[in-house]
Amino acid sequence: DRMQMRLACLFSVWAFATAAQAADLVLPPSARLVVERLSALDSVAVPVGPFDGARVPMMVPEGKVTRQAWRIDAATLTPLQITAPLRAQLISEGYDVVLDCAQTECGGFDFRFAVEVLPGPNMYVNVSAYRFLSAVLGPRDSPRAVVSLIVSSSASSRYIQIFRVER
Repeated sequence: DRMQMRLACLFSVWAFATAAQAADLVLPPSARLVVERLSALDSVAVPVGPFDGARVPMMVPEGKVTRQAWRIDAATLTPLQITAPLRAQLISEGYDVVLDCAQTECGGFDFRFAVEVLPGPNMYVNVSAYRFLSAVLGPRDSPRAVVSLIVSSSASSRYIQIFRVER
């Protein structure tokens, strides 16, 4: 009985943590939310491929849209050091990564300016130091959720933009 109670308690904690994790990515402890925009019904153009010389291939999911910008006032983490654990969290939640690239692989300047970015000073994208990731939950042609991330660095700060679309 005691073991069953412990297991039930652990399961409850795990279920709660999993539900909380599905709602919000766990960011570095020093990250602070600088802007959040919520739309009950909206759409976002999300890159699914790098700039191909003419355009950036996009998908445009519709649903409840959350747009966030986060800032870390430290120059110690690289964009990849921030992106890698977020990618792992998404994969553990069942997301499939559609696009994961660094500035040059993404298409540099052309890619950056084809992507929706929250305005400064809340978000900053350094065209020579950023990473982008998009991921879908469910079938790619009709996903239950889509997440896109842009992680960038300036001389003294790191910026994380998270867009989430949920049907």
